[in-house]
This record gives sequence, C-alpha cells and structure tokens, in this order.
Amino acid sequence: MGEVAAHLTDQVIPHVLARQWVLSLPKRLRPYLTHDPILLGRILADYLRILRGALREAAPPMRCPGLCDGW
Repeated sequence: MGEVAAHLTDQVIPHVLARQWVLSLPKRLRPYLTHDPILLGRILADYLRILRGALREAAPPMRCPGLCDGW
C-alpha cells in the first residue's frame, strides 16, 4: 500500500494537469437535500458558479490575436 502511494505521489500526480474539486456539505443539511432535488440543484449551481469564477481569476490572460476578436 505504501509503495502504491509513493508511486502515485512521485510519478503520477505531479504530471496530471487536472484537479478534482469536492463539495462537502454539513451532515445536518444532507437529509434535507435527499428529499429536495431543486434545493440541491441550486446549491450545486452556486458552487459551480463560484468555482468557475475563482478559476477564471486565477488563470493567466488568454492571448489569441485574430482568433478571439469579437468574443
């Protein structure tokens, strides 16, 4: 098990250009969300909106002369 973790840490994870984002909600809120899919959808939509905004702010400016005119 330790060898697998070391392999992943040293050889795999640093070379991956993707990240995993996890939304964790308080345990007291979870039972309500299992019965209210609309509320769950709103919470997820807000989470994605905030995450996208944070990623856009952190990203370097896009440079594509001639290709992005009018976007």
